This record gives sequence, structure tokens and C-alpha cells, in this order.
Amino acid sequence: MSVSESTLSPDHDVRTIGLVSGAHGISHFYQLVLPPLFPILHFEEGYSFTELGLLIAIFYLVSGVVQPLAGFLVDRIGPRSVLYFGIALASLACSAYALADNLNAFIVLVIVAGVGNGVFHPADYTVLSHNVSERRVGKGFSFHAFGGYIGYAIAPVVMVTLASLFGWRGALLAAGFVGFAFLVLLISTGHRLVQVGTDTAGATPRAMKDHAALLLSPVVIGCFLFFCVAAMAQIGLQTFAPSALLKLFEIEITVSNIGVTVFLVAVTIGILSGGVLADRTQRHHLVTVLCLIPPAAMTLLPAWFDLSPLSLWIVFAIIGFFFGLLIPSRDMLVRAAAPRHSSGKVFGVVYSGLDVGSALTPIAFGWFLDHALAHWVFLGAAICFVAGIGAIALSRLNITIASNA
Repeated sequence: MSVSESTLSPDHDVRTIGLVSGAHGISHFYQLVLPPLFPILHFEEGYSFTELGLLIAIFYLVSGVVQPLAGFLVDRIGPRSVLYFGIALASLACSAYALADNLNAFIVLVIVAGVGNGVFHPADYTVLSHNVSERRVGKGFSFHAFGGYIGYAIAPVVMVTLASLFGWRGALLAAGFVGFAFLVLLISTGHRLVQVGTDTAGATPRAMKDHAALLLSPVVIGCFLFFCVAAMAQIGLQTFAPSALLKLFEIEITVSNIGVTVFLVAVTIGILSGGVLADRTQRHHLVTVLCLIPPAAMTLLPAWFDLSPLSLWIVFAIIGFFFGLLIPSRDMLVRAAAPRHSSGKVFGVVYSGLDVGSALTPIAFGWFLDHALAHWVFLGAAICFVAGIGAIALSRLNITIASNA
């Protein structure tokens, strides 16, 4: 999948991984610029939480629709220009949030932001697949995922701090400038990236038939479903676990939120460890399946047992570590399923599953809490982990066919 090993120096790999991981961090940062400001927007500007939640749902819906389309564009013109466009659009939307004075304006801007966000995965993963040497690509995927989680981690702190200094409008304006600054850096150094050959087949009937056969193959559908249920499990736990634990056992929000923090820290440690593992094995499907078993089992415990704070944190740490450990191998599975001139399409379709899962989670898990079924937050997450094993099994049905297409 990558270019000749002899043409890629370690410095080139490090630079490429760093730039793309930074871009991924920017995209994840922009996904969370609004939620930390929700209390301010609610109490000071009068927006209801239902309206604010609608903005997030629209964002992920648009992003999920755009990702496959962006994948086709990546295969036609290459990932660099598409990545530049995504960062510019996301940065512009973030800055423009500062000018919004009604819900309709916010809706338009989250649509723009969703379009920008939708290009990152197909562009990022295509760059990494074709610009990093084979022996380091697993680590490249791990640092890419790590960059995304860093973006998630710093967004709440940065946005709340900026809002306290400059108000919510000033905070969003400043956050938008960060993306533009990174875009300048990326453009000034990104020309060194090896450009992927274009999809010369175009939109002929035969080409469209081949594209449809690939994107509807069990390997692509299986990977898409895996991303969907994995996102539901993760978002469900990190978003709804504190409320569920409060309802089930009256566990203090502070204790359960520490558990969520432990979960996210453990995920990042697992991701970095998983990158090393992914470079040392070709059995990525087995690694992914084995890493799903501990989270599926451990997630059941908080549903039925009133755990002590320390026990709860240990459970969250185990869930997070093994979930993070599988992420680089998960990405290697998708890479193996993506033919060279169709990598953008495959990455776009598969990773749109993250947005679909993220959009479905508030509906399903919120319904559990509203109907006195708090234990189903954990049971639902466990079911999603188990469903992930089934999705990986589906993706194995014709992985050799897809890999050789």
C-alpha cells in the first residue's frame, strides 16, 4: 500500500505522521468546541439543551454523509488538497460561530463544520497509507488516533479558559485562528508528501460497478458496522456512564467523571501500545477480536454491582486500555481492505460509521436513562462490544478478495 521503502526515510515518516496527527487533533478539537460552552449558551443566550443537542446531531449526520463523498474526491485529486480544504472549512466555521445570533445561523455553521470534518479520515488515512514505510505504518496509525484524543482532551479546558477570558464569542474566534495557523504550517511543509496516483477509471459504467461491488462487499460493510458499534460503546460510556451510575447506585458525579477520565487516559495508553503491536503482527483481525473481550466482560460489572471508587476506576481503566489497544490494528484491517486507487472511498465509507454511531448514541442511551433503564447504558455498551466481534467476523468473509481488487 505504501510507496517504496527505499524512498522513505525515518525523518520523512516522522514528519508525515506528525503533520497528519496534528490535523487529526485539530479536527477532534473542533468537534468539541461547542459542547463545553453549552451551559453559557443555555443560561446567557437562552438556547435550550434540546436545540444545542440538535446542533451536534446535525454536525455528525453531515460529517457521516460527507465522508464517503470525500473519499471519492481523495481518489480523484489526491488527499493533500482535500485535507487543506477540510481544515480551512472547519476553522472558518469555528470562527464564524462567534457571529451567530440565532439557532438558524448555528445550524448553517454546523453544516459547514460537518462538511469540513467529513474530509479528515479519508484524507488522513490515505496520506498515512501511501506516505509511511510499511514497518512504521502501525505506529503512524496509533499516533494519528492519539492526536485525535489529545484534541478531545484539551478542547474543554481550552474553550472554558478562553471563554472566561474573552467570552464565548471570543473563545470561538480564537479557536478558529488556531486551525488557520496549522493550515499555514501544513501547506508550507505538506508539498513534501508523496501524492497518491489518481483513480483513472473515472465514472465509467464498469468503474462504477466495480466501486459499488467493493463498497458493498462484506469486508467494507463489516468494517463499517464495527466502527458504528464501537463508536456507540465508547460515546455511550464516556457520555452517559456518570448519569447512569448516579441513578443506579447514587455514585457521586465527581467519582464517575474521574472514571471517565481514567477511561480516556487508558485509551491513549492503549493506542500507543497498540501501534507497536500492529507493526509486529499481521493477524490484526485476531488482535481486534481478542481486545474486545475484556471490555465486553468488564462493562457488565457496573450494571449490576455497586463498586467502590477504586474498583470502578480499575474497571474503566481495563475497558479503556483494551479498547485503545485494538485501534491501530483496526485501522490496519481497513487499510488491507483498501485497493491503492480506491483507498479514499474505502476509508470514507468505513469511517463514516463513527459518525453514524455517534449520532445514534444520544438517542438510544438517552432513552435508557429517560425510561429508568440506567443499567442498559452498560449492557448496551457490552452488546456493542460483542457486536463488534461479529462485525469483524463478517469483514473476514472476503478480505482476500477485497485486498487484491
